[in-house]
Amino acid sequence: KNVLFITTKYLKSYNYKLKSYNLKSRKQKTLLTETSTNWINLHHDLVFLKDSKSFVWASERDGFKHLYHFTNKGELINQLTKGKWVVDSIQYIDEKKGLIYFTGRADTPLERHLYRVPLSGKSPEHVARLSSRNGFHSINFSQDGNSYIDSFSNITTPKQVSLHDVNGEHLT
Repeated sequence: KNVLFITTKYLKSYNYKLKSYNLKSRKQKTLLTETSTNWINLHHDLVFLKDSKSFVWASERDGFKHLYHFTNKGELINQLTKGKWVVDSIQYIDEKKGLIYFTGRADTPLERHLYRVPLSGKSPEHVARLSSRNGFHSINFSQDGNSYIDSFSNITTPKQVSLHDVNGEHLT
């Protein structure tokens, strides 16, 4: 609603900022600033929720890339994932059911799986793994979020593509 959100990182800077720019008033505000003494990885994990009051953002502020829920004013609501592992990317957010689906490496750094966690932030250390086979999963959700395509492979299995329901049940 007349607001543009921008991420900025300058070449020799250890700051990554999320800013809002009001198109009517032409005023800019910094909502978040990520800082590091070494390096900050850029990402595309910024999803504004339909309630127009909050967003989900990925950050490495605890040393590992995890998901956080913020108000549109940049105030932290809660941390959604936590642990000594990384989130790869947000795949789908089901706002009605209050669930976030993402790929990550919670079980082992050698594999990528699909996980689910509640948007409420209750127990961020306990994510539910939905992909069943050990290996590397690339996920594409349907627009309605009721199913997803899983492109799977591992060291002994060539790429296989399958259709699953939102709970990870193999359909075809």
